[in-house]
Amino acid sequence: TTLEAMDLNNGNILAGMLDRGSEAVLKRFGANPASLIQGLYLQALSRQPTDEEIQISSEVLGVTPSPASVQDFLWALFMLPEFQLIR
Repeated sequence: TTLEAMDLNNGNILAGMLDRGSEAVLKRFGANPASLIQGLYLQALSRQPTDEEIQISSEVLGVTPSPASVQDFLWALFMLPEFQLIR
């Protein structure tokens, strides 16, 4: 897909950004999964997450979010159709 091609071309750059971003997210929202989920949905999508999104996001982040689980969560947010701007 187009997104996979972008990832292959920019994989190292994107991985570095996600690494730095996960650290910044943990500093800003702390290790509380609920505040992290609410805060990032508002910041990235300008809306509250649905109940289903909260459940899935909680599973991805775990009880105590780590930088790796936050990176996975950020990647999932970035892949949502409403986050992407396609011309």
